[in-house]
Amino acid sequence: MAKPTYTINQRSLMAELTASDPILKRVAEQTLREAFFEPAVEEMKREFLSHPVTQEVAGGMGAPNVSQTLEAPFRENEAEGDTPANLWGFIGFDSSTTTPDGAIEPVLRRLDPTDTDGPKMVYAGRDKDKLTYRFEIRAPDEAAIYNDTGMPWLPGISWVKRIEQGIPGIGHFLNVSGRPSSRSGGGIQVEGQLRSGRFRPTPYLSRIFNDFLRRVTGRTPNGRR
Repeated sequence: MAKPTYTINQRSLMAELTASDPILKRVAEQTLREAFFEPAVEEMKREFLSHPVTQEVAGGMGAPNVSQTLEAPFRENEAEGDTPANLWGFIGFDSSTTTPDGAIEPVLRRLDPTDTDGPKMVYAGRDKDKLTYRFEIRAPDEAAIYNDTGMPWLPGISWVKRIEQGIPGIGHFLNVSGRPSSRSGGGIQVEGQLRSGRFRPTPYLSRIFNDFLRRVTGRTPNGRR
C-alpha cells in the first residue's frame, strides 16, 4: 500500500502567511505580554517595594536604618531628642511638603507600563521566514526618575542615583529632632565634624531593572536562557 504524500506549494504558503500576518503578530504579542512581560512588571514592583532602601524611606523619620547604608556611631539618647539615623533624615526630605509615600511615588509611578516613561514592550519587526516576531523590551526610563528625585540640599542630584554612588556628609549629620532648621524632622547638618563614618553605596534601581529585563527575556543571572 502506497504511503500518502503531501506536496506544499511554498509560494502559496508564504502568501497565506503574509495575509494572516496581523493575526499572527497579535497572537504572538499577547502571548509574550501575558506570559512574560506583565508578570515581570509585577515582580519588579514587588522587588522595589520590598527593597530595604524603599522601606526605610517610606518608613519616614522613625524608621530604622534597615538598608545599612549609614555606617557611623550615631547618638542614641531619646531623652535629648535623638532620632534613629536613617535615610529619611539623612537625605533631608522636606516633611512639610513630602510624605514618606510621596518620596517614593516618582519611582513607583514609572514602574507602570501605562506611564510614558514606564517599562515598554515594542514591536521590532519580523524575521525573513515571517514566522518569528521580535519585540524590544525596555526598562523604565532612569533619567526621568533621576530628574524627579532630586536631593533637597544638592540641586540637580538624584537621591535614588546617589544611593548607588554614595551620599556625602555623614560626619556632619546630627540625628536629632525638634530643630527648626531640620527639613525632615529627623536631623540636621552641622558645620563641625561630629564623627568618622561612611555612606555604604548599595545596588538599587540598576539591579531591580536588570532583574526585570532578565525575567522578561527568560535569562538566568549569568545571561543564559
